[in-house]
Amino acid sequence: MLGVVALVLEFLYNGPMKRGLLVSIEVAAAMVIIVVYFLLQPSPVRVTYTRVLCMGDSLTESSYGQYTRHLGRLFKAENLKVNVYSAARPGNTSGEYLDYLSKSKILKKINPHILVLMLGTNDVRIDGDSTPVDRFEKNMREIIGILHRFKARGGSSLRIFIMTIPPIFNCDLSTFSEVSRRRIAEESVPTISKLAREEDIHLIDLFEFFKKRPELLPGVHPGEKGYRAMAEFIFTQIRPYVNKGAT
Repeated sequence: MLGVVALVLEFLYNGPMKRGLLVSIEVAAAMVIIVVYFLLQPSPVRVTYTRVLCMGDSLTESSYGQYTRHLGRLFKAENLKVNVYSAARPGNTSGEYLDYLSKSKILKKINPHILVLMLGTNDVRIDGDSTPVDRFEKNMREIIGILHRFKARGGSSLRIFIMTIPPIFNCDLSTFSEVSRRRIAEESVPTISKLAREEDIHLIDLFEFFKKRPELLPGVHPGEKGYRAMAEFIFTQIRPYVNKGAT
């Protein structure tokens, strides 16, 4: 600060004063005050947002609905600095999503702090997309491996949430059957729960959530109220890990 004042006075002495111009003490003082005023102004506070990236199939976002939009509104309603992004791939099996993620730049583009993952429904279809449970587990481990290896700018790791998939009460699509319904309960949900334990990631149990509220699942996909309820449930699970700001 004293250095700035000295520079101003030196300028006055070697410049206008030396050339005989009359510069009043009041003018010199005013210049010093102006300089000091701007130096003392606080730096603008940089508001940063926590970024939540949601990965999945049509149960995440599609023409049927989207929980991501509702999730974003819930954070906004609490005045939390959170942006919610979707990386949904409707119709994707775990293998197709693994192929997409292996080639995609979505993680670097969004640079998320929190990631919500839900896959598996298309793996229990009864057409060519049907995926044996051992292959499903292998695909999901590889996806989780990619997520674990990702480092956000600044070096922080992702906080990962994996969700069990909803049950099927009514097979309203011809690509699903009673076999699909059984496989979800006996194969998909236990495998996802196992992955959460072994990979040390958070589990959000949508299967149990919808079992208690079957009216929200008119078919393979939730209704509008179902997507909203999904968002509310997911919000309660990840809210404790969301800061008011992030880097």
